[in-house]
Amino acid sequence: MNILYGGAFNPPTIAHFEIIKVIKKSFPNDRLILLPAGDKYKDGNLIEFKHRYNMLKILVDKIDSNIIISDYENKIEKFIGTYYTLKFFRNPHFVIGADQLRDLHGWINFNNIIKENKFIVFPRDGIDMHKILSEEPYSKHKNNFILMDNEELNVSSSDFRFKKQENVLDVDVLNYIKSNNLYEV
Repeated sequence: MNILYGGAFNPPTIAHFEIIKVIKKSFPNDRLILLPAGDKYKDGNLIEFKHRYNMLKILVDKIDSNIIISDYENKIEKFIGTYYTLKFFRNPHFVIGADQLRDLHGWINFNNIIKENKFIVFPRDGIDMHKILSEEPYSKHKNNFILMDNEELNVSSSDFRFKKQENVLDVDVLNYIKSNNLYEV
């Protein structure tokens, strides 16, 4: 099975790193693909793709495992929604946080996304994942969701970008940021 973990990774935090480790421990024989958002993604606060890619590589190099960092979303001409990305990767298990589960109904092609795909959902922000999956339209597709029961990792990239909380980053990622003069650090 392929597991796809997408995100801005702007920058990748210790929470991202922990999720990567939990995935590899929970699904040791499966291939994990990290998918940083491309430069054309709608968020204007993204630093260049190459830096986010390199920071993920720093984290991946600390884990002796079968992890791939994909540049797929940086090669596409225009971001047209996660649905098509999941199709490209042949409907992998897609890693999301509970906050994304809560907001999934607003995604492009939402109904097809939850009908045709499998998800691995990590707890976040005290969100009741079971309650969300008991409601329509999720309830008829609740078997497409694997709910992880690990400790919540309520760390966000914005904690670093806006508050400059260095403790939310791996020390080597922080050193990369400083040596490349990123995020006005």
